[in-house]
Amino acid sequence: MTGKRPNFFDALAQPLRERIRSGTLAAGDLLPSETELARDAGTKRYSVRKALSLLRDEGLIEAIPGRGWAVVSAKQARGALPRYRQIAAEVRDAIESGQFAVGLLLPSEAELTGRFGVSRATVRQALDVLERDGLIETRPGKGRYVLRN
Repeated sequence: MTGKRPNFFDALAQPLRERIRSGTLAAGDLLPSETELARDAGTKRYSVRKALSLLRDEGLIEAIPGRGWAVVSAKQARGALPRYRQIAAEVRDAIESGQFAVGLLLPSEAELTGRFGVSRATVRQALDVLERDGLIETRPGKGRYVLRN
């Protein structure tokens, strides 16, 4: 049961993550209050706080004492992300810009390992993020393909 909780919090964080990445929520913007977010999600504030903590840990938001949570600048966010999240963000940008078109086979893990100078485990973590977000899919024995951009 405990293994499922992080996915629950990540699912709560995902709509905000998407609004930040799309620019709907820009650097400096305050997020809705925890109470509003909890009401909209039909959950408790505790769960919302855990989801916001994930976004903070990803470097997307920061707590502003007495005001709430605010979006950090894209430059701040990219620098604060773990390496696998940085790689996922770069591949996401390539997908969204059309560099990797829908249906296209992504570079192999070995190619991405060489391109980014990281371990295969780090590349796999990045690809797992993109797969979880529904941007790519793994076809066993064939590779990873772009689903949408």
